Amino acid sequence: RSAAWTQDSGDSTTLDIWLRTPTGTRRLTWQARDDVVNSWLPDGSALIGMTNRWSSREHGNYDIAVFDTATGAARRITHALNHEGMPFVSPDGTRIAFRRESEKEPPRLCVIPFDAQGEADCRYPGGYPVSQLLGWSGPAELILTFDSASARPLGRYDWQRDKVTTIIGPHLYWAHLSPDRRWVVGALSAEGMRGFRDWIIPIDHPTQARPVDRPGGARTRIRWWEGTSGESQLIQRIEFTDTARTILPGIGTRFRIRALTGAGTEVPSYVSARWTSSDTLVATVDSMGDVFARTAGVVSITASLAGWRNTSRRLVVIGRPATTVFEEQWDDAWPSRWITFGDPKPMVTMGPGNARGFWNHGDGTYPSMAVLRRSFSAKHGLGLEVHMSTSVTRVEWQRASTVLVAGLDTTGFQRADQQKAPPSLGSPDAICGAIYPAETGSYGESRIAALAGMAALLDLGEISKRMRTGSGGRCEFRFCPMVVAASRSKTRLCGCRRSRFRSMASLGYG
Repeated sequence: RSAAWTQDSGDSTTLDIWLRTPTGTRRLTWQARDDVVNSWLPDGSALIGMTNRWSSREHGNYDIAVFDTATGAARRITHALNHEGMPFVSPDGTRIAFRRESEKEPPRLCVIPFDAQGEADCRYPGGYPVSQLLGWSGPAELILTFDSASARPLGRYDWQRDKVTTIIGPHLYWAHLSPDRRWVVGALSAEGMRGFRDWIIPIDHPTQARPVDRPGGARTRIRWWEGTSGESQLIQRIEFTDTARTILPGIGTRFRIRALTGAGTEVPSYVSARWTSSDTLVATVDSMGDVFARTAGVVSITASLAGWRNTSRRLVVIGRPATTVFEEQWDDAWPSRWITFGDPKPMVTMGPGNARGFWNHGDGTYPSMAVLRRSFSAKHGLGLEVHMSTSVTRVEWQRASTVLVAGLDTTGFQRADQQKAPPSLGSPDAICGAIYPAETGSYGESRIAALAGMAALLDLGEISKRMRTGSGGRCEFRFCPMVVAASRSKTRLCGCRRSRFRSMASLGYG
């Protein structure tokens, strides 16, 4: 129902954006420098284009900008001293692709988040300079022409996999992508044909491309499409994946969001959420969505999907700061506090830095361990911090774990055969802790298994090298904190809210 175009509005060096809407035609921008429109945002809420209003007259380079259709105000997207153009917003709304030219480099394809935070990621698709960017054919794929030797073929570029697939060639001149992102019209020079001629090209079936008939032999020049763009991939809103609204001081929790279309279908997000806290004195939040409560109060945690869509959660921090309910120094009285299991018998010995520590003394066949006699209420949350030093010396049958177990019957450990398997720890949703290595082989050695009502393997990255070989024959890591009481969805985390938990140290085979 609306159209936008670029028009010379007074002299040969000034271009402005004009709009035609159901209410009439009007001039949108009034700058003394050029404003050029390229396309609409996927939801029609604004325009994307270029302007040189922010560059000096000496350079006159264009920057990418988003133009408000009510006021004509421009939001700057790029700031580099380059000439940038052909901007298109991705079908989900979260990224802007454009073509960047510079004095020292051939034209590149660049992608930047919609809110323009951070530097643009610029590439040569397939190693070739970009000739023309036609737009996005999907949330992760772009259609373009690129300069390949003496040819200029049409191709599709998978941004996520960094892969180019040629659609048709050898030469395509100034083409346009249809609103539904399924067709291309452009001037094609093909083998056995003199000059350029307009062709209609289906992207998914390029062998069915056809030249446009010329009525009465007249020369045609097709450059526009009718039709509306599909919104099946457009992110209309984002929401939190859980229902947590309270948290305890000194305790952390991780928030996640999901992206939804207008039809309520969940779609993948190709940009990371950006998190902010309205009051960092009450709670902070990091780039991963990990919220850490500092003191009692009320705070709003906001997630932004590249500025395209936002959502907030009012979070109440209740209760007192975390306090230590038990700390083990492994003095001579430790057997009175712990139940041991295993043969050879677990013991306390001197560890790295001449610190006393528990050694499970495993035989490499069955788990050997210690179970704390005392239990703790998890009504208000319970965390565990452990320093552990070990090294992986066997491919199989070596594990080190520290866990909290709900409702554990400790009498079975004293009656059981110490040279065989220990009693069951109960159902998995009653166990909270961590295990290293996560599995056998090199895959497990680079990961730690986190247990919290469900199991997850976490890649340790470079830390895994120290975990496997140790630094000076040892390595140290810390679990802190593991919340075992907060119900964040219909599935409870680590067992019953009012259960009592016992700690089990160094459960393992090694």
